Amino acid sequence: MQIGALGDIHGAFDIVNEIMSRHREVPFWLSVGDVASNTGEYFTPVTPLYWIKGNNEDFDVIADAVAGRPPAPTLLYLPNGGPFKVGPWRVAALGGTYAPTWYHTPALALPASSSALLALAVAGSFLPDLAGIISGSFAASLLMAFAILGFAVLHAVTRGMTSRPFVLAAVYAAAALIGWPVLAVSILGLADTAFDIRGRIANKRGPPRLHT
Repeated sequence: MQIGALGDIHGAFDIVNEIMSRHREVPFWLSVGDVASNTGEYFTPVTPLYWIKGNNEDFDVIADAVAGRPPAPTLLYLPNGGPFKVGPWRVAALGGTYAPTWYHTPALALPASSSALLALAVAGSFLPDLAGIISGSFAASLLMAFAILGFAVLHAVTRGMTSRPFVLAAVYAAAALIGWPVLAVSILGLADTAFDIRGRIANKRGPPRLHT
C-alpha cells in the first residue's frame, strides 16, 4: 500500500488537493504539520490527510480536534503519542516538539477588580505629597496594562479583514506620534475586562472557514 507524504502546507490548499487528485491511487496522506494558512484557516482535503501539529497552527482548532471535533472530516489530527491506526499502519506522532504550547496559555486578561483599583489609584493621585505620587504611578501602570489589552482587542476585531495591516499600522502610529490615542485604547481594554469583547468575538465567529 502506498502512503502520500507532505511537508509544511502553510495554506497551499489548492495545490495539496491538486496533488491528491493526481494520485487517486494513494488512499491516505501524512503531513508534518504547519497546515494552517497565515490567517488560521484549514481546509477539506479530497483524500484523508493525517497531520501533526507544527508551530504555524491555530491551537484552538487543535484543541477542538483533540476533543473529537476535527476541522474537516478528512483532516485528521494526530496528537503527540500513539501508536495510532492509520490504514494498516501503526504510527506514532511527535509534532511541534519545540513549538510554544499556546493553547495551554490563557488569553491576556486582567481581573475584574483591576477596574476598581484603577479608579482608586486615579482618585489617590490627587492626594498631596508622596501618597499622590505613588497613586499616580500605580494608575499610570494600570492604564498601560489596559492599553495592552486594548491593542489585543484591536487585533481580535480586525482579524480576517483585508485592511487589517493598514488599520493596525494607523493606530500604532497615532499612539506613538500623538500619544492621546493610547487613552482611547486603554478604555477599550477596560471594556474588554468588563464585557469580554474578545471572547464574544470568538464565539460569534465560530470555527475557521474551511476551503473546499
